[in-house]
Amino acid sequence: MTVRTCAMRLVGASAIRRTSFGVSTLLLIAAVGLSISVLLSGLPVSGLLTGDRGDQDHWQPLIRPEVVRPVTVDHLEALLDQADFDLEAIRADTALVPRMYVRRLPNNLVSVTDTQRRKRLFFGTLLPLILMANEELRADRAHGVTLRERYPKLSMESGIDQLEYADRQWLAAVNNRYGTEIGDWQTLLARLDELPVSLIMAQAIQESGWGTSRFARDGNALFGQRTWNPEEDGIVPDLRAEGETYRVKSFPDLMAAIRAYMLNINTHDAYRDLRRRRAKLRQNSVGDPGLALASTLTRYSEENAGYVKALSGLIRDNSLRSLNGARLGTSPDLMASGIDADS
Repeated sequence: MTVRTCAMRLVGASAIRRTSFGVSTLLLIAAVGLSISVLLSGLPVSGLLTGDRGDQDHWQPLIRPEVVRPVTVDHLEALLDQADFDLEAIRADTALVPRMYVRRLPNNLVSVTDTQRRKRLFFGTLLPLILMANEELRADRAHGVTLRERYPKLSMESGIDQLEYADRQWLAAVNNRYGTEIGDWQTLLARLDELPVSLIMAQAIQESGWGTSRFARDGNALFGQRTWNPEEDGIVPDLRAEGETYRVKSFPDLMAAIRAYMLNINTHDAYRDLRRRRAKLRQNSVGDPGLALASTLTRYSEENAGYVKALSGLIRDNSLRSLNGARLGTSPDLMASGIDADS
């Protein structure tokens, strides 16, 4: 399957800069955001429009999910059954999404020919991860709003000494990650925001072929992000043009791919229009923010307007709008996870 993505040409767009704060900063961030995340975890993802934090490869959740790595399609299906994953009930808002962290899709997913079965496996794997990533962004944004109100006149030149130690560490890490300056609350909060489930899911479907592409199977690459950095893990496309040096960036697990995609959308100059449109949608909601934001993604793919049309079709044809209001439940007790559970 060919790679559609072409906008990620700046190495720094998806790479995470390492700072001296290291693990201690991440722990401080988690401690500050914990109570907020717990309070907000039950709210619909559509609450704001409808997380990625630190520079680590593996997602560190504030509310621990059940972590599994299914070996086969049958194993994954058994886990979804155990977790009571009911897609139609979730669409109707009569059931919660089990807080299940699937590390990777089973390689034999490509052998599933039944369309409805493949869709259930794909949605059952990605929906909990997308909701958990948005949950992290929601908690961080809420904390950012709190600090803006507490320190409205903060800038690089003044006011830093007023900050409590934990706030100073949190702001330094978040501003570094999102490429903003301390005190530039408008830019930070424009970037530190959720994405509609319908949009994320549509792009994952389009870029990974419902999780069956070689890049998804071998590198957990759901969104076709490219890298020109030889120090990053990546996969060489079979049809890469002569003279090209990019690779499709690979990830240690699916959540890492989702987090990198969200960071890219929230920071890259190519998606500035999306962030502006998203900010307006906070004031004036529309039927499906996923459709509204999809129209801004002409630079995500070489197909330009054709890519937007494809995303819009996927959102409509698969009723992805109905997933925008999905809510996370508790972590299921999966007896069958056995040896495949890892932290």
